[in-house]
Amino acid sequence: MGDDGHTASLFPQGRELAEGLRSDAERLKIEVSKEDNKNRNAQLQQLLSKLVKMTQMCVSPLLGLYTACTVHNHPEVVAACAGADTGSLRELRRQIKAHQAAGRSRVIVASTLTTILRVARQYIETTAPEIGACYTYDGSVRSMTKREELKRDFLTAPAPGAVLFLSIGAGGQGVHLVRPPPFGCTAMIFFEGRCFSPAAEEQCQKRIHRIGQTLPCFIGHLVASGSVGYAIGKIHKDKSVLAKTVNDGVAAGEQGDGVFNWRQAGRIVDSCWPMDLR
Repeated sequence: MGDDGHTASLFPQGRELAEGLRSDAERLKIEVSKEDNKNRNAQLQQLLSKLVKMTQMCVSPLLGLYTACTVHNHPEVVAACAGADTGSLRELRRQIKAHQAAGRSRVIVASTLTTILRVARQYIETTAPEIGACYTYDGSVRSMTKREELKRDFLTAPAPGAVLFLSIGAGGQGVHLVRPPPFGCTAMIFFEGRCFSPAAEEQCQKRIHRIGQTLPCFIGHLVASGSVGYAIGKIHKDKSVLAKTVNDGVAAGEQGDGVFNWRQAGRIVDSCWPMDLR
C-alpha cells in the first residue's frame, strides 16, 4: 500500500492507522452480510467511508488524519499532504513526464476523489514545474464561462504542455475535449479513486477518445497493488466479461452495475492486502 517506508516516517502511527482501517472494513463486511441485519444501510455507509480513507492513504498517509472538508478549506493541509513523497505520487509524476516525452504534452489525471486530485496537483506543481501549467476541473468550477476558459487553456497549452486534474463526477460526461492537432489531448491517467462502475470510467475516456479524434489515445490506470483501486479493478474485469456476453448490456444492468452493494463491498475488502507492520 503506497510506499517503501514513507508511511512510517511521516507519523509513527501511519501504518497502524492504515491497518486499523482495513480491520474495521473487515468487521463491517461481516456485519452487513448478515441476513437479519437491520442496520445494513448505515453500516454500508461506514464501510464506504473506510474504503475511501484507505484509498486516500495510498496517495498520502496524512490524508488519513483529515476530513475532505478540512482538505478543501485549508491549503496548508493540502501542502502538508503533498509533502508525502509516496510511491504513488512519484509514479504519477514519472508517467506524466513519459507521456510528454513521447509527444503527448497535455495529460489528464482523472479520479472520483477530489481530495486526491488536489494533493496530486500540489505535488506536481511543487516537484515538477517543468511539466507545465496545471488545471483543475471539478465541482468547484461552477461558472460555464470559467469551465470553457479552463478547457480552452488546457487544450491549447503550448510547450512543455499541461495537466488537467479531472473529477470524474464533474467532468466524466458531457465534456468535449477533442481538438484538431496540434491542439487537444491524447493521454489520460486514472489515478486511484476508481469508480465502482466500469461504465463511468468508459464514459470518462470518451472525453478524448470520441468522434473527431484523429490520433491514438493512451488510457492507463495507476493504482497501488493490494489497494481498494486494485480490488475494484478486479470487479471491473468480471463485469466487463459478463456485459460482453449479453446484447445491449442487459446483464450489466441486471447485476446492479454502478450500485455499491454489500456483496461488492465484501469483494473489495477481501482483495485489499494487509499492511506489513514489521
